[in-house]
Amino acid sequence: EAKVSTEKSRIDAILEASDADKDSFAEIVTLINSVDTENDQAFASYVLSNDAALSTEVSSRISGDASLEGKVNADISTEVSARESADLAEQNARIAGDAAVTAAFEAADSVERATRIAADASLEVVLSAEISVQNSIDQAIKDGVNAALVEVKDMIMDAVNYSKFVRLNSVVGDGATTVFGALMNGSGAIYLNGLLQEEGVDYTFSSSLDGKGNPVGEFTFNDAPESGASVAIYGQDGQVVDPNLYGNLTPLA
Repeated sequence: EAKVSTEKSRIDAILEASDADKDSFAEIVTLINSVDTENDQAFASYVLSNDAALSTEVSSRISGDASLEGKVNADISTEVSARESADLAEQNARIAGDAAVTAAFEAADSVERATRIAADASLEVVLSAEISVQNSIDQAIKDGVNAALVEVKDMIMDAVNYSKFVRLNSVVGDGATTVFGALMNGSGAIYLNGLLQEEGVDYTFSSSLDGKGNPVGEFTFNDAPESGASVAIYGQDGQVVDPNLYGNLTPLA
């Protein structure tokens, strides 16, 4: 308002001067110069005042911007530092968590492997025992089959030999007599109640000559045949017993 009032006064002065009588060119020039000088001074004063105010405003703005920039930079630096610390803490937490999970998995895997190894070892022992039992069973079966084959073979051979044997003596046991004999060359076979006896198991065999120079074979039972049992002696190369020589085929003493 003050500046407007000043300009108003100046304009009023110019208008008042325009009413004066100007008789010469020199007066007009002087008037114009005076008016221009006053206006120039007023404008210069305004410009200087405006420049000063602008300079003050610019300085204030620069100072304010610098202060604001410093504050913003400080805040940004603080925020960045806080973010970096938080990121580092999160990273360390993740690393520790991953390590814990890995350790847990490794421990569980180790226990699982140990369990599997123990189970496999136990299973191997069971299988080994089973295989051993099966092998024993197989061997027993093989031994039984072989023994049966041997027995069958012996039975076949006995049957073949029996077809070639002749009965040299036949006696009824009395429950006490263990030695039975017949005139025979070489070895022979003895049957008890129709069953072939096994030498070395059921009886022993020996041969000799009697008082007349005849070959005699003697079968000595381990246990005396029971009373009434049938005892029969067979031989391939023996002589048919003469009842007159051996008293109706009584056993040898």
